[in-house]
Amino acid sequence: MYRLSYIALAIAAFLGLIAPASAASLNVLDAWLRIPPPGSDVTAVYCTVRNVSPHAVTVTGAAAPAAAMAMIHESTITDGKARMRMRDSIVLAAGQSIVFAPDGLHLMLHGLNRKLFVGEKLPVMLLLSSGEKIAFTATVRPLTQ
Repeated sequence: MYRLSYIALAIAAFLGLIAPASAASLNVLDAWLRIPPPGSDVTAVYCTVRNVSPHAVTVTGAAAPAAAMAMIHESTITDGKARMRMRDSIVLAAGQSIVFAPDGLHLMLHGLNRKLFVGEKLPVMLLLSSGEKIAFTATVRPLTQ
């Protein structure tokens, strides 16, 4: 009986039906943002996001306590014109990494509710379609970096 229970537990774990409570689907590395220019309440967060789970993960949004709104955006240049558009979601395949960088994907923070300081660690969260929330901190850099 014990052996049968162990086998059923092992199969469920292998199929991804159960996972350790502390396991996170994504790792967020090297997160940073520029301090907004004077008079602005908007900035962007940049980082590398790596899917460390054995299945695809969908990022559906973001949140930050210091901002009224956080969104996934993508900057592109088409026919010599810079454009920025909101993305509803981003799918990361198992093992895939995506770089959020200037002139590409980034997290826009709108309606900053306080002044930010260079060197400060700002809490940010990625929201996943599974309901999981991935918390990380982004370091505030000078406007010129």
